[in-house]
Amino acid sequence: MGNKIKVLVVDDTESVAVSIAMILNDGRYDVVTASNGREAWELLNRGEKFDVIISDYNMPKMNGIGLLLNVRNDSRQEVVDIPFILMSGNRAVSDEAQLHWKKCASSMARVSWQSHFLSQDWWLC
Repeated sequence: MGNKIKVLVVDDTESVAVSIAMILNDGRYDVVTASNGREAWELLNRGEKFDVIISDYNMPKMNGIGLLLNVRNDSRQEVVDIPFILMSGNRAVSDEAQLHWKKCASSMARVSWQSHFLSQDWWLC
């Protein structure tokens, strides 16, 4: 098998981050977790390379929108180009996140899903 896809999962709720890592634990992904946007941003600034970022919206220190804006406004093209999935399990927060996202992008894809682990709204940014 070739190189694994390196995924950065950012969520302040450990059980959510662990659940996502478990879902992705099929041998194709290398999952790294961060507990908030600031911690994730520090990983990126230390030179960590990721193929995709999956981030919660509502977190302390730096929320998902703050992390997304940092990623999209970075001077490093390899950071700007990282696909970014913004997620939230709180419908009210999800609607707020959608309003914020519309301010910084012209389109987005929204997916709602539910499993025995999680109930989430995800946006591909």
